[in-house]
Amino acid sequence: MHDLDPSIADTLHSLNPPDETEIEISGADLKGGLAAAEGHRKWQSQSAEKLRDIRRSLEHDMHEKSNEQLAEMIFVATAFDGVDDFILPEARELAQDCLTKVATNLESRGAQHLRDIICIILNSQLKPLFLPSPHPKVNLRTGRKLHVPNGGQPATADFYDDQTWKVEGRGCWNTLKWCISNLERGDYELLWPSLIPPLMTILDDHDLKFRITAIEILQELIRRVDRTLLKRTGIESLFAASLSISITYYNDPEAPVLLLEAVNCSRQLIELTAIPESQDRFERLSDLTTRAIIGGAWLYAGDKLPIMEASIEALIPLVSSLHIGTCRPSSLSYPKTSFRSILYPQPTDFYISVPSVSSVSSKFANLAYRPGEGPFWRDYSEPGFIAGQTVPPTLVNFSNDPPLP
Repeated sequence: MHDLDPSIADTLHSLNPPDETEIEISGADLKGGLAAAEGHRKWQSQSAEKLRDIRRSLEHDMHEKSNEQLAEMIFVATAFDGVDDFILPEARELAQDCLTKVATNLESRGAQHLRDIICIILNSQLKPLFLPSPHPKVNLRTGRKLHVPNGGQPATADFYDDQTWKVEGRGCWNTLKWCISNLERGDYELLWPSLIPPLMTILDDHDLKFRITAIEILQELIRRVDRTLLKRTGIESLFAASLSISITYYNDPEAPVLLLEAVNCSRQLIELTAIPESQDRFERLSDLTTRAIIGGAWLYAGDKLPIMEASIEALIPLVSSLHIGTCRPSSLSYPKTSFRSILYPQPTDFYISVPSVSSVSSKFANLAYRPGEGPFWRDYSEPGFIAGQTVPPTLVNFSNDPPLP
């Protein structure tokens, strides 16, 4: 492996952020907490200058740098290409400038050159951070699903014990997202064993903010990867299981965002892996609507305004995907009560934003069976539904409801 220039090596080392855990622990002692927080702020202000050094080095002699040297610089720059609290706006702009220069240079060298650098980043920089806490349900050698978890079922939570990636690899999740975003479609299978273990570890983390971050990375992967790869490796079911858990959080501050992102990602995963206009696709979308929204958020968090707003926003694209098939999951609750009473199970002092409700009601009002749209709508819509007829007015008509509080 080529050695970096000493000044750049020092720069890279200095960009390792201080441990946030130390700040939290020191917070119990006011003096120690203030000192730790001040050290963190000082590191934040210095990070921009260090990134400026990296940019200067890339401008002067990028063509002379080896793949290993470029990989180390990209690893650092991508860590600051995110929205995390430890990233100052100036540092983010400098990191993005560095990555733009690298992309411009590598574009002229060809896709294989970029893939080689990403391979180095994944295996030399990212992999060591996640090795101390490997996901128990992923084969590290192949990236496939393990049908029997490593260590057996009792050991499935052991990967929470040593989370080196959080302490020594702050921002590594941004690096993983950059790698996934810059691979060619045909490269995912080659690097699958290096991509899936860290992604699953972050996706199943107990901290909701990391779950949200991982879902954003997963959405990027879904947009690019071939559906057959997800099915052949069994990873589709791991993704689906993790997303199913993410829709069950209601009491955390990040829960509304997590619910919205998890439902959207679940829908995208179904639309990618299920055959269009098949019974499997329809039933999985119906099940998602029932579990996540009608029998989930509306049942267990009907008194929480942020959760309800997130559920309405997540419902809109689901209605579009199911089209007239929306009548199937909605029949569980709509015939028994109006849409308004679902949102207001008891007197409250809040109301759902009118644009959100209007968006959903307009989707319902425009639903109608049209011959030739798909064989399963006719077979699985509710009995008595007449071709060309819109959804019964009771499902969407709010004109007789009392005024909003």
